[in-house]
Amino acid sequence: MKPTALYSPEPAKGWLPWGALAPVLCIVIVALPAIALKLTPTGPDLLTGGAQGPEGSFLCALFFAAGSAVLFWRWRRKLRRELPPSPRGVL
Repeated sequence: MKPTALYSPEPAKGWLPWGALAPVLCIVIVALPAIALKLTPTGPDLLTGGAQGPEGSFLCALFFAAGSAVLFWRWRRKLRRELPPSPRGVL
């Protein structure tokens, strides 16, 4: 039996089985544990987000602030490479 790639032009050997199997895998791996288990956050609202859920937690806010800082830093670095040097050192 010859191995075939996922991007094989023959549907039965490449993308068709993967396309049929991917949703089943997603349901089994992601949704089934959440349905089978009763998960309740315990701890202070500052860490768990309270009524707003995990998106309202302090840790989530720190994560997004750090991500925004990294994106801003990369944007400024790209700008410095593309623009000519500033006479006043603004950038």
